[in-house]
Amino acid sequence: MAAMLEQALRLHPDGRISRASLPSRSDEAVMVRMRLPGEIHEYGRTFVWFDRYDGTLLRDDNALQAHLATRVQTWFYPLHTGS
Repeated sequence: MAAMLEQALRLHPDGRISRASLPSRSDEAVMVRMRLPGEIHEYGRTFVWFDRYDGTLLRDDNALQAHLATRVQTWFYPLHTGS
């Protein structure tokens, strides 16, 4: 797990890890949630996914580079909570 967190920080050196989730099923991946500078969501909406068995990077969802629909959806929670 530590190697996955380090790799997530290498991918996004200015980011802050807000959560890491271990999978509950054998077919799920390890998820690292991050907040990058400029993200409006208080916990961030950038997600980095790793293979639970060998730590291979599976996916990197950078919220700042997401398509318009995802960027609009990212505003829902902060507007809902008033944060």
